[in-house]
Amino acid sequence: MAEEGVRTHQTVVVSNGRIMRIGPASQTPIPPGTTRIDGRGKVLMPGLGDAHAHLSTVGGGPALAGRALDLYPLFGVTTIRSMYTEPHHRPLLANAAGRVWPRVVVASPAFTGQSTPTPQAARDSVRKYKAEGFAFTKVLPGLSRPTFDTLAAESKALGMPLAGHVPAAVGLEQALQSGFVSIEHLDGLMEALLPPGTQAQPGFFGLGLIDRVDEGRLAEVVRQVKASGVVVVPTEMAMERYVSTDSGTALARRPEMRYVPMPLLQAWIGQKDNFARGVGVTAARAARYRALRRRFIRELHAAGVPIALGSDAFNLFDVPGASIVEELTAFVDAGMTPRAAIRSATVEVARLMNIPHVTGTVSVGAVADLVLLEGDPLLDLRQVAHPAGVMLNGRWLDRAEMDRRLRALEVPSTGH
Repeated sequence: MAEEGVRTHQTVVVSNGRIMRIGPASQTPIPPGTTRIDGRGKVLMPGLGDAHAHLSTVGGGPALAGRALDLYPLFGVTTIRSMYTEPHHRPLLANAAGRVWPRVVVASPAFTGQSTPTPQAARDSVRKYKAEGFAFTKVLPGLSRPTFDTLAAESKALGMPLAGHVPAAVGLEQALQSGFVSIEHLDGLMEALLPPGTQAQPGFFGLGLIDRVDEGRLAEVVRQVKASGVVVVPTEMAMERYVSTDSGTALARRPEMRYVPMPLLQAWIGQKDNFARGVGVTAARAARYRALRRRFIRELHAAGVPIALGSDAFNLFDVPGASIVEELTAFVDAGMTPRAAIRSATVEVARLMNIPHVTGTVSVGAVADLVLLEGDPLLDLRQVAHPAGVMLNGRWLDRAEMDRRLRALEVPSTGH
């Protein structure tokens, strides 16, 4: 991913978790005693990243977070940005020695209208989270404009980038000027398409606005996003899954649901069906919403806005790692090339997370987070779904070991 094209007949030498040498297979010396992984006929690519992960759901506890961390590498995901924080997450990650878990950057606990009712509460909390070592400030809806302005100023002063949602009282234009490093779910973009003076009612990420938006304003919105330098994390399939006409029971039959504990799966079924009834999901409205979101992705990418892949797992019928290929395919269907889609899950996630030596590339000096595939994902993205093996920080898991670990994570007697 550091260059165009594909290098053929290469040997990659890894030592102490880093890539030490890359060169023609016929000319590259291999140190004595090195373990050899036969890649003949296969394709090596960087480990994938997930820029919007939820290690667990509300009340999910450390067991669910541990399950997420176990699952990610078994689908080739070696780096994640945790966008939902519970108190048990960081102690769990601090005891990761010996585990094959992805690298994790953790957001602060979320700032909402309820958790942060005043500017002083925002100032106190962001100072506390900075002192505790959180990497960036997570913004959720509901903040008043004065509270948001204080939060943005304090975060900037402390070197804590903002990431997350666009509060309705703030709006996209002001959010873009306030130090957001990333905007999640395309939040605020649909609202920015409303004609001037139109009041946007709170709702599900613009779903209720699709009959009132002016798509003629889209080019200007894209221009503003591009000028700000913000990264966009669409979590597209998570959004489309909410508004789909599929029932919760139908979605529960997806094969990856075998890794979801039954109480959570049952909760998802009820959540999906209640949501559909509550907002009046129809096939026509779902199709319009999907088309407009994908147009945003296409136009943002064409304008050069960085797009980073995020899955929103563990969230509604969204299993860590398993949903990555679906998200990549959605990007391609929206108009990105396969290379650009893969770049969104490698280079762009790495840049957003800013971890030393994590580059999202197969290059000398980079961490040895790698995925070995049976075929070329630039020709067939489905190759990403079933890797021949995964290396994380130099530790190698072949397909047989990955399958063994996946079988151990299956939830028994779920009936799907």
